[in-house]
Amino acid sequence: MTEQIVVVAAALRDARADGRGGPVTERLLAARRSAPPELAGRWELPGGKIEPGEQPEAALVRELRARNWAYGRNRWSASPAPGS
Repeated sequence: MTEQIVVVAAALRDARADGRGGPVTERLLAARRSAPPELAGRWELPGGKIEPGEQPEAALVRELRARNWAYGRNRWSASPAPGS
């Protein structure tokens, strides 16, 4: 039987106005992979595997912190996607 691996991922979006009446700029947080070689250069969203007994929200927070996806003193929380 194939082993099932459960993962979490986040789409972190930032939308800002330029303050001069121009259009809103939207950004999506992603990173380029460096390893393994067959995936190098591809884009990925923040996330990772859920540990045994871990809640998905806790896994996402752990993954974001472990890989320094969240910087500074910004407050954020993990919540399920609508319709999930």
